[in-house]
Amino acid sequence: MRSHYFAAIVVSAALAVACGGRKEGPVTTTTGGRVSSAPGEQAREDRDQALIRVVQVIPEAPKADVYAGNNKAFSSIGFGTVTPYKPVAEEHFTLTLKPAGQESAKPMIEAKEGLDAGRRYTVLSMPDRDGAAKISVVTDDAAPPASGKAKLRVIHAAPEAGPVDVYAGDAKDKKDAILSNIDYGVSGSYKEVEPSTISVRVAPRGHEKGQRPALETQKAELQPGKLYTVIVAAGDKAGKPISLVKIEDQVASEDGVVPLTGKEKASTTEANPADDNYEIHPDMDNMRDQNQGKNEKRDAPPSKADKK
Repeated sequence: MRSHYFAAIVVSAALAVACGGRKEGPVTTTTGGRVSSAPGEQAREDRDQALIRVVQVIPEAPKADVYAGNNKAFSSIGFGTVTPYKPVAEEHFTLTLKPAGQESAKPMIEAKEGLDAGRRYTVLSMPDRDGAAKISVVTDDAAPPASGKAKLRVIHAAPEAGPVDVYAGDAKDKKDAILSNIDYGVSGSYKEVEPSTISVRVAPRGHEKGQRPALETQKAELQPGKLYTVIVAAGDKAGKPISLVKIEDQVASEDGVVPLTGKEKASTTEANPADDNYEIHPDMDNMRDQNQGKNEKRDAPPSKADKK
């Protein structure tokens, strides 16, 4: 893997158009064995706040503190970390990652960003194809799936891997893929799917078409009534070319009623949003993201010499 990911400051922001209809209620997120909750859309709008969470998927990156403007939002996030949502009041601010515990250090990555009150966003710290680091911001707003269904999106954040296909169960034929040909950097919306155990097949680069060999295949379970983000990231150790990070969100209705899934029991565990020491869970799966807005590249303060 390349060693200079943090030389460039690149931002790709995808801001989707708000969905019509009723506002979403509180959101419960499960990832890596941790459960956290976030307030509903109306409460966020009343406080003129958006919600952000951060996912760090650059394998060789040191642990970092994340600042929204002058305020530290998250502490000591490492590879594979998915933070809980936290409120951000500023509509326009600079998002900065600095080495953990070094507030006065030079930023590893920073980006100017704009958010809309009431919305939810996932901020990705991820490698670019040229070896630089970039921040990609994707919107998380989505209506709950229909009764008995799940929703799935995949974010491909591994530039050295080929396209990703997703199959239900043990299906392998290309025509049976529920999502297919997901390339690095491509973004897409949630797709409603049947709840099942899915197989995520990642091809080597260079196998762009037809029936292709799998660089790695990993499985993830999808339950009804929930929304899933599966992130395909580069592997963080020898013999592990791909890491998968799975994020599960459950959105209640505006009046706080959680859709019935028929499978899970009510959870009584809640992560403390004030606890910033989030550890990667060994079973974290994968991701890909498709957004519904425009991708924008923002200012890149360093010089070309810095970029090299």
